[in-house]
Amino acid sequence: MKLTNGDIWNARGALQKLAQIPMPAKVSWQVARLAGKANGELALIERIRVGLVNKYGVPNDQGQAAVPPNTPQFASFVKEFEELMAQEIELDGAVISLPGSLEIEPSALMALEKFVDIGE
Repeated sequence: MKLTNGDIWNARGALQKLAQIPMPAKVSWQVARLAGKANGELALIERIRVGLVNKYGVPNDQGQAAVPPNTPQFASFVKEFEELMAQEIELDGAVISLPGSLEIEPSALMALEKFVDIGE
């Protein structure tokens, strides 16, 4: 399935929630595989994001790098982060058909729109 890094980044919390919901074994397996593949991509995205924070950030009170909005570097950080989120990737696998009886918040489904379909 063709996605952007932003699609995966935005779905991370919803995928975690989905993985906690009891469902038939076949669907559970598909969700677990999708989450595993997404987690691999998320780790790479996070590593690059941290690199950008270190590149453009300044140490905060705890000694960790941060990029405050009121700094001159913020615009450059946002530009590069948006470029990262816009990059297209191919995530192996098909859209998962979730049971129509599954109870999940609408906000989670919004984040999962490109990953799941609701069956009957």
